[in-house]
Amino acid sequence: MISSIASKLSFAEYGKIIPTLENINDYDVNVLIVFHQDIQNNKSVENKRYAAIISQLQEVLKKNKGPFIFGYSSYLNNQVTRLAKNIPSSISSAQNFKNKLYSLATKYPDLHIMDLDSPFSELGYSKIFDIRNWYFSHMRLSLIGLNVIDNAIALILHRIYNPHAKVLVLDCDNTLWGGIIGEDGLSNIILGSDGIGKAHSDFQTSAIKLLKSGVLLSLCSKNNEKDVWDVFKNHPQMVLKKNQITNAKINWNEKYLNLIEMGRELSLGLDSFVFWDDDPVERAKIKNKLPEINVIDVPSDVTLWPKKLDELNLFAKFYIQSDDRKKLTQYKSKVKFERKKRLSNDIQSFLKTIKLKPQIKLLDKTSVARATQLSQKTNQFNFRTQRYNESQIIGLLNKKNNNIYICSAKDIFGDYGQIALAVVKKIENQQAFLDTFLMSCRILGRDIELWFLQSILDKLNNQSIEKLVIEYIPNAQNIVISDFIKKCKIKKIVSTYKGLNGKVFEINTNTKITKIENLYG
Repeated sequence: MISSIASKLSFAEYGKIIPTLENINDYDVNVLIVFHQDIQNNKSVENKRYAAIISQLQEVLKKNKGPFIFGYSSYLNNQVTRLAKNIPSSISSAQNFKNKLYSLATKYPDLHIMDLDSPFSELGYSKIFDIRNWYFSHMRLSLIGLNVIDNAIALILHRIYNPHAKVLVLDCDNTLWGGIIGEDGLSNIILGSDGIGKAHSDFQTSAIKLLKSGVLLSLCSKNNEKDVWDVFKNHPQMVLKKNQITNAKINWNEKYLNLIEMGRELSLGLDSFVFWDDDPVERAKIKNKLPEINVIDVPSDVTLWPKKLDELNLFAKFYIQSDDRKKLTQYKSKVKFERKKRLSNDIQSFLKTIKLKPQIKLLDKTSVARATQLSQKTNQFNFRTQRYNESQIIGLLNKKNNNIYICSAKDIFGDYGQIALAVVKKIENQQAFLDTFLMSCRILGRDIELWFLQSILDKLNNQSIEKLVIEYIPNAQNIVISDFIKKCKIKKIVSTYKGLNGKVFEINTNTKITKIENLYG
């Protein structure tokens, strides 16, 4: 659900591409759809038209009007024989235009390219386009084509305004391999280079692709644990390796109980989990007991699984950050940390043994993408759940009264990268407002949130800022903030600040919520 977008729609006049771009309005989202069929003429005319579109689009993007979705179809009705020996000039100019669009998208974070050739060709151009609609109403598309565009826009908007899923939870028997290991034995399960066995192997390969993009892989299987790890270790056709699994619950407990425990171990909300199990009964149980989990309706035909997993939009993201590739190591470190922490009787003494080294610095342009990612996907430890895109982060960065801090950390369990973000806005009378204060759930449990806030208070105090105003907007996911506020003993006030509708607090910047120099020894 995209609650940030108003439901009012406005449409520009068909075919008026440049005038539409010249008069773009401040809507929540602007969408422009261009068909090569409307541009084609001859090579010189096409190139001039495309150059004009690129030039005017760039002017719009410079003004930071917000998310802009540019849909484009390069389809032309070319005969097979015409394409047998050379590429028509029209196709070349269309490809050149598409390349320039993607080049713009790398420069301007608000621009999102909706390449319609892919979903159009999937269904077939003969179903997408309707020549009668074109001649009678200047509508190139059929109802099927309109539906495809509608779905494509929705998918992009969903990813702009909602974080992607973080964990793929997999069953083992009849999912990672065919057959039941406890009954069929290692040599008789179906996994290999042909037929259904190849489909299971390719499914594992697709899971590994997700792993490389930052998705965590977990196992939830009703099985004997020793049998499962025996397959991982000793089956020659096993693609997925044990060290690629973040955590596993292999036992005879109800799976929903195991999933709850996984969420606790990883400090992740269950709405970031995707559950893949061949058994419809197990899927139904999870839907009933844990409706927040994304349960995949798995096709009965295993040969469809690799493609379905590859195309699963729940995990899709616009780009992959360097931190994404470290997720497996970071979360495995978190699981180790949580297990050792549970065994400790003195938490403060334990924290000193892990040699945590947090670091705070002012945000610079090299970390804008990571700051955006933190803003977009952090749910649990997030005071106001403000979502910012890249251009908005850059806008905040360019205002002289703003201080944006980003925090990184490492300890004996690993390097966690950049894990926390704060946006501080200076206001009148030696006061500042904590617009954003968030921290990745994978670092929680180390009191680093105390360290981060204390560091910010110290910096503001050195800048002669006397008070920090803090707003907490409670929701179903960030209830952990309440405990943090109590721990810091922050004073709640009756808000006189315009535009603040949550719970408002004040804290003097000379306050010591923790002895920062003694926290980690």
